[in-house]
Amino acid sequence: HEPRLGMSLRFAVGDRVRCKTSATQWKRGTIVALHYREDGWPPGQTAPYQVELQNGPLIYAPKDSEGVIRADDGIEELERSARVFVCQAGPCRRAGGEAVLLEIEELSRSVGGVAVRPSGCLGNCSNAPNVLVVDDQAEQIFARRCDLAASAEVVQRASGRVPSLGDADMVARLARARRLRVRTEAREESKWNLALCGMREDVARAHAEAQAEPTEESADSLQELVQEYAELLAAAGFGDKALEALSAAAGPAAELSLEHIPSLRLLVGQARVLAGMGRAADIERLRGAVCALQPRGRREESLQAQVEELLSDAAEDALVARGGEAGCVQDRVQGYARWSLRAVTPVSKHSAVYHFTSDDGERGTPIRKGRGGRTVWSKTWHTTLLAEVGEAANNEGPLPWVERDYTPVSTAHEWEQGRCDILIKVYLDPPGLATRWLHSVSAPPPAAGEGAAAGTAAAAGGGAGAVVWLSRPMKTLHVPSLSLDQQYINRKHASVLLLVAGTGVVAVPQVLHHARAGSCFGPRPPITSTPVHVMYSCRSDDALLVPELAGWCKDGSLARCTVLVTPAHAAAAAPFPDVADVDVASAFATVDSAVCVNARLSPELVRAELSQMQKPHRVVVSGPEGFNAAVKAMLSQIDDELGAAAVTVLSA
Repeated sequence: HEPRLGMSLRFAVGDRVRCKTSATQWKRGTIVALHYREDGWPPGQTAPYQVELQNGPLIYAPKDSEGVIRADDGIEELERSARVFVCQAGPCRRAGGEAVLLEIEELSRSVGGVAVRPSGCLGNCSNAPNVLVVDDQAEQIFARRCDLAASAEVVQRASGRVPSLGDADMVARLARARRLRVRTEAREESKWNLALCGMREDVARAHAEAQAEPTEESADSLQELVQEYAELLAAAGFGDKALEALSAAAGPAAELSLEHIPSLRLLVGQARVLAGMGRAADIERLRGAVCALQPRGRREESLQAQVEELLSDAAEDALVARGGEAGCVQDRVQGYARWSLRAVTPVSKHSAVYHFTSDDGERGTPIRKGRGGRTVWSKTWHTTLLAEVGEAANNEGPLPWVERDYTPVSTAHEWEQGRCDILIKVYLDPPGLATRWLHSVSAPPPAAGEGAAAGTAAAAGGGAGAVVWLSRPMKTLHVPSLSLDQQYINRKHASVLLLVAGTGVVAVPQVLHHARAGSCFGPRPPITSTPVHVMYSCRSDDALLVPELAGWCKDGSLARCTVLVTPAHAAAAAPFPDVADVDVASAFATVDSAVCVNARLSPELVRAELSQMQKPHRVVVSGPEGFNAAVKAMLSQIDDELGAAAVTVLSA
């Protein structure tokens, strides 16, 4: 406690104040005593104030600090307890969700009265990053929190106080942290277009700052940024641009010196880029330039030897990349493999299964094995497709492609054999940037009535054989927990409900792959006796995987399946207009555990389904963002137990 007797205080008896009474609450009160003491305290020790709370008890303030007790201006509603949830799901995390969480946490500490927590998907993925503010009066989503001012707006709404942005050092530090978090997340997922977004401008800004204030710190910051920029360009397959960036930062070769460590680091960076391009001769020229330097003293001799060794290693790597002396190196995108589009099978007026094949050894595997081939962990998985829309059409980054995540309907074993089938909805009105490109390079759809076989046969014409880049497989959900994060990986459940819509239905086969010995990763299926229920929402002109759903009900893979069908949108442009609509009711006519309902998903229907399932439940939501948000709200109304630990919302 503080202060000692005799110290001056900010407030007097009778002053109206606000006191921090918990991590998230401030309450109004009146000062009733100064230098307050309680029996049993050491001699001379006091609390600065005793306060009578409005409509409450007597308390004391342990210290005379703005973080504990403040003057009451009588304007804000302080008794409310606001909670802020910062989305950390895929799209928001990639758009800087981690940095938004950091910013809001720091700004909230300066005003008090706000509890800040990470959250799962908030169902507004196209407007990432997103934040939800909840208090006693209402809930409000704040979309596109793309800078510090936007985060400050969230804190002001949650606390009723305007956080200060006057600390230039804090603002600069948080801005750097945001850019770094976005790049780090993008690098981890091999999303080079996203990682490079805005980086050229950052390099130019750092270069201008280094020229304006030429300090050792600014020079080091510029060098680190240029090296990262070059690494990202090289990873994306643009080695020449990476070399240009490094050469511009390094300056003329005549300035190379053993006394100037930054220039040597940039030279080693050039060698590493050249190694990936297979240009061993160019690396040898760099090595010759280093060998020609005249060291002064043992320190420079040691440094020269280290650099020469690094350049020799790079030259060897270049030969490996070329495949030997006479080999040639192809342009590659790090983390991706070449696949050929062999066929397109339209399955509705709006969606088709795209069939890819590959013999590229860089494609990786979804099946991670330990020693002796033993599977070390299981997962559902997805891959990233690069849609080469061109730089002019790309508003998401500087590269000629956009990156889109897709969940295959084929198995992990088929991927290992070089086959991959992806169910994709094609958006024509309004046009989807990636799917419009994919539709333009794909084989023509079959004529009316020709069905799936004609779709496969169409591989002989049109865009068949078009080369597409697909990333190595990446984890979506842990299995058998069906959780996104490690936090709930050990949670047990007695039943699973998959609430899916549109092409989000692809989550069903991925989960069921782990229920069969022939398609699971290990010697035993990790999902065995746990009953799986499905509620699938679709339009009548875009009902997907219906025959498969009926088959899974018949063979017992699904305990129950409900398909909720709504009318088609009359004005919606259809990429495959000649494909007949699936008659869901007829497909389910002989299946006791499957039912077709002409209705929208409702809380009553979900509650009825859950009542037939054994607790504890695991609920997985997978669909368009509007569906995900609506279902998440439904679940919170239906059952208090369906919180973050029990519900997984997949990114749209």
